[in-house]
Amino acid sequence: MTAVTHEQIARALDPGAERLHLPTTEQQEIIEAPLDPALVVAGAGSGKTHTMMLRIMWLIANRGVAPQQILGLTFTRKAAGELRERIERGLDGLRRAGLIEVDEFDVPQVSTYNSYANTIYAQYALLVGRDPDATLIDEPGAFSLMREVLLDHSHDLLSAREKVSLSHLTTTCLRVAREMREMWLGVEQVHEYADAVIGRIADLPGRPNADTRQPLARLPMLRLYAEVAEQYERRKRETGVVEFSDQVATASEIIALDPSIGAELREQSRVVILDEYQDTSVGQIRLLAGLFKGHSVMAVGDPKQSIYGWRGASAANMSRFHEDFDGLAAGRDFQLSISWRNDRRILEAANVVAAPLPEGRGTKTLDAREEAGEGVLESAYLLTDRDEAKRIAVWFRALLVDAEGGADRTAAVLVRNRSHMAPIAEALAEEGVPHQVLGLGGLFSTPEIVDLNALLRSAAEPQAGSELIRLLAGARFEVGLADITALSRLARASGGRDLDGERLQGERKRLERNDAKTEDRGESLAEALDAFRGARPGRFRELGVSEAGEARLREAARLLHEIRIRLTLPLPDLVDFAIRESRLDIEAIANPGRAVGRANLEAYLDAVVAYTRSNPSADVHEFLDWVALAEGDDSLAEITEAAARRGVVQLTTMHSAKGLEWHHVAVPQLSDSILPSTSGAKVWLESDALPYELRADGDDLPQFDWRHAETLDDIKAEFKPDGVRTLPLVGERPSFVEQKRAHLVAEARRLAYVAVTRARTHLLLTGSRWRGLNTKPLYPSEFLYEMAGELTLDSPEGREQFARIEGEPVVLRAALDAEDRKAIDAALPENPNSGGEPVEWPRPPMPPARLERLREAGRRILEINEEDAPEVSSYDPIIDLLFAEREADRQGEAAALPERFGASLLHDLLADPVAIARQRRRPMPQEPFRATLIGNLFHSWVESLYTEVGGGGTMLDGADLDDEDRADPGLERATAQDHEALERFKATFLASRFAANGRRPAAVELGINSPLGAHTVVGKLDAVYVDDESGEVEIVDWKTGRAPSTEAEREGRELQLMCYAHAYAESFDVPIERIRATLYYVSSDREISVRRMLSREALIEKLERAREEVEAAGS
Repeated sequence: MTAVTHEQIARALDPGAERLHLPTTEQQEIIEAPLDPALVVAGAGSGKTHTMMLRIMWLIANRGVAPQQILGLTFTRKAAGELRERIERGLDGLRRAGLIEVDEFDVPQVSTYNSYANTIYAQYALLVGRDPDATLIDEPGAFSLMREVLLDHSHDLLSAREKVSLSHLTTTCLRVAREMREMWLGVEQVHEYADAVIGRIADLPGRPNADTRQPLARLPMLRLYAEVAEQYERRKRETGVVEFSDQVATASEIIALDPSIGAELREQSRVVILDEYQDTSVGQIRLLAGLFKGHSVMAVGDPKQSIYGWRGASAANMSRFHEDFDGLAAGRDFQLSISWRNDRRILEAANVVAAPLPEGRGTKTLDAREEAGEGVLESAYLLTDRDEAKRIAVWFRALLVDAEGGADRTAAVLVRNRSHMAPIAEALAEEGVPHQVLGLGGLFSTPEIVDLNALLRSAAEPQAGSELIRLLAGARFEVGLADITALSRLARASGGRDLDGERLQGERKRLERNDAKTEDRGESLAEALDAFRGARPGRFRELGVSEAGEARLREAARLLHEIRIRLTLPLPDLVDFAIRESRLDIEAIANPGRAVGRANLEAYLDAVVAYTRSNPSADVHEFLDWVALAEGDDSLAEITEAAARRGVVQLTTMHSAKGLEWHHVAVPQLSDSILPSTSGAKVWLESDALPYELRADGDDLPQFDWRHAETLDDIKAEFKPDGVRTLPLVGERPSFVEQKRAHLVAEARRLAYVAVTRARTHLLLTGSRWRGLNTKPLYPSEFLYEMAGELTLDSPEGREQFARIEGEPVVLRAALDAEDRKAIDAALPENPNSGGEPVEWPRPPMPPARLERLREAGRRILEINEEDAPEVSSYDPIIDLLFAEREADRQGEAAALPERFGASLLHDLLADPVAIARQRRRPMPQEPFRATLIGNLFHSWVESLYTEVGGGGTMLDGADLDDEDRADPGLERATAQDHEALERFKATFLASRFAANGRRPAAVELGINSPLGAHTVVGKLDAVYVDDESGEVEIVDWKTGRAPSTEAEREGRELQLMCYAHAYAESFDVPIERIRATLYYVSSDREISVRRMLSREALIEKLERAREEVEAAGS
């Protein structure tokens, strides 16, 4: 067979290109590498995905490897999808060029690491006594289950850690349980280790101190965590659920138990490519090495980008690759060292910050591509964090808003912690810069969601004092400080009483305080506020409450009461009610400065529905616990990759930014103690982790040597900065705290490297001397000094006195020693943030210029008296509204099709889009249908038959139901006739093909969220059936109303089914040809299926025509 050249492959991949892009010398070596274990170190932006695709093309064209014999694994579905798409496009190009002869359905297997482990688990789990059909739970599901374990067992931890919230205790136990599973550790091994350390240190002579007491205090807690972990594993088995880590660990057990399974999988996958290898965990490496040791494995990754240590990854994975996969200390290594992303100055900064990393030694630094631009690198060290946020916002305004073509550029702010986002987002809004906060934690920190969480917590938890104060002082109620102080006095006066107003006895009060399932009732602002709800006017004036304050407090009490009496509603219903009753949705739409406000509320509702789907029995307390943790802890959520948006500044964390790139990037808070932070260097045992010594990768982590200690002074030496210990057979080595500090700095250095290499052309590096009301000033991070050199302390006009010494600006250099800093701090001791400068709070709901115009209009109106305006009457507002509505009808400016709608609305939307748009602008109440209560009862009954079916939700969302299935909120309970009809429907269903002979759906109440062009169709699939033999899927929608009697009605129902089919096809990667969609009318035992399935493009085209019709009607 004649060899296919790189030039032929390049031309086949891009046949119309004027210039061929041939692989570099480094890429050619990787592409043509022998089929042996090999390691590729691929720097940031060095084209690793393209190189992997080219290697696959080369092997198929020149080495006789069949596409289906190639296995590619990566971390995220997005990355797997991108690699799969490139491979399929490449194979198609080679086929068209006549370079290969392979079937178009013969393609490589590309999936995520977890999906591959799941495949092994599902097929062979019975061999190790596990349930192959166990339901996979996500992070919220695991959180909920662990929380139940802690509460159900009334565990000793609840009293031992009484000062720690239940939610934090839940996540702590969850992480310990997962580490134990990852390391294959049982509770006995953890207990043995804890007892050994405690026994050794307790017997050492010498005077103890805080450092020697640390292991003795933390290890008993670790014993308890291990016991909870064992109960959690038992609970998972009892309830038939598994996590990803269980599937990985079980797959490893299976491979170790039966070598023939590994041999079969190796035969299926002749070539294996492991992407992002630096992020693999100990458990994943154990599985992969057990399967593919000595096999043709190519691992591709960058140890400098190993930033997921909290998820079990280690930068040392790559240095151990050859030992794990071919039993050699060293082997064949390759490198990709040309950056195709970054301009030169940005790349220089990245190389500088990464240079001290141990994995940086012996490898090439990244070089810029030949055609790379010079790039822009700017830096600034500001006086306060607010000044820093302003500087960032002005920078982005110049690049995106003011600059020609700026709207076509992408941009991002990458923060170390989500707490740094809020002031930057506010500054961007003030400067008129479009921006978007990414991620679940980012969503929870947006203003409207903070207000919503405060409202829910105030209603649900009597002791949520800070949230209630925020709610009362905010724009909704605007209760003054004096009135809030008076409310606090009332709370103190009524504290320590029961619900009947009687004082609690001492023993009862102590028991309530120590009960983890109750709240301390003392001094509850919420209970004091509730007293306003039914009190006569003027009742609380003697406490100093103003007349206006009393009215506002009464309204707040009413709102919280209305929410409180609905706390037993399903979570989505409760949250939706809270949004509407508090008018947050109206405020979000009306605020021109917060265009994303309504979208944030919808995203929050989506998060609530997703949480409820994972945890059907969850209440509002549990959900709010989850929210509080997810807001500040990125590790609770799966790392996902969002797409960059042109003309919008996206705010996200450095961890979440990996794998993404933008034209312009700002990296703030590059100050010491933030990045890097070494505050945990003296902590030997983290509260939510196993000791390093128990980890499989413990040799690569800081070592605390308690075994060779002869006195307590030896233990103390481990915790001394700059300390050195002399050990038998080892000699001198750094103390534990020095090793830990170096470890933390290296982790932060990798994070900074990832952040910097996200920028293509423009990079801004900033920090600030003062954060909030801190009393200790900050200095530039060592990373900022390395990348930017010396810096001048910058201050806004009018506050130079805080940044100058004797009229001269302060120059900050890396060479500043402790004495230099002491002198600067003595000359500039004051934090400008604490100087009494007036701050407007709550912050204005709109830009200052617009706010001033509205205030001026208000002043003019107040100045008008009766003589000046005799024509004014009480009917004028109504008349003005009617005129405004008529003008809006003429202009059509407010009429638009909904961006999100239920699938059942599609037919009406296409049939009369103008009417739908107008209805959306001025919604009219819909007549309730009493008979449809039976529909809801029937849906609930069918769902109850299959409650163990995974993948579905438990809640009927009214927005997703057709008219004939919409519940009447006025009905309290079904009548006898309703029950008779329901029994007939049950009998008909059980005799139908959907339930006969024990047939069961694969999923029930499965939520969908499917994009159709500029719109999104939402809804729920009542049931999904999968034929095990043919793989065909049938989606079924139960109907208790009458079947359609006209062609138009049937077409409407078919459109609904098409939406469901396309949504399922896209979500689960199933060809649309294999999906059948059916309506089953149980009242008449009649089925209706789609006769001709329209393509997705055809549906989008219909929606586009409907949109054009609405626009034409308004022109």
